[in-house]
Amino acid sequence: MIRIIVADDHPVVRAGIVAVLKSAPDISVIGEADGVGALTALVAADPPDMIVTDYQMPDTDGNDGARMLRFLRQRYPRVPVIVLTMLTNPLVYRLILKLDARGLLVKSGETTQLLEAVRVVRAGRRYISPAISAALEERSDAQLNADLSLRETEVIRLFAGGLTVNDIARQLERSKKTISHQKRSAMEKIGAQSDQELIEFVIRSGLV
Repeated sequence: MIRIIVADDHPVVRAGIVAVLKSAPDISVIGEADGVGALTALVAADPPDMIVTDYQMPDTDGNDGARMLRFLRQRYPRVPVIVLTMLTNPLVYRLILKLDARGLLVKSGETTQLLEAVRVVRAGRRYISPAISAALEERSDAQLNADLSLRETEVIRLFAGGLTVNDIARQLERSKKTISHQKRSAMEKIGAQSDQELIEFVIRSGLV
């Protein structure tokens, strides 16, 4: 039996996810959460075999799904996470995958994809839905080809969210010099000539 915790702040959506999972005889939904706080409490109390979660929920820090995934990966490295999202930007998809989500699906996909994802992930492989795979292969945004590193993406996302270089250094536990270098490197890769252009790129890309 695959023991799963489901997290989504929309009750109707969460109920739909739970119903799909419960339709499979080899899956047991052992907990439901409406936000990150509730999710982490459930996982701490009884670690599941797998987590199925929305990427952005209200009680994340600035809807910071990346921070949630990083926390889960660090605290519960043996619990794979499947992410469901309504976001459509390939840069966001790539960030989620770099944070080691083992499954990534769009919420509008076929319900059978979720069951397939659970079994693929349970077998130790990664599942990416066809819609997301197609979006990543198209790489239509020229900036996606800039190949920002995970750390560069983290830095510019937090910077565009209003944090200073000093704030980011404290939050990510890196030196101010390192953060400045990563911000500058990201700006060079995306062709941003000013902080305003950098912020506009991050917003346009859906990273905040």
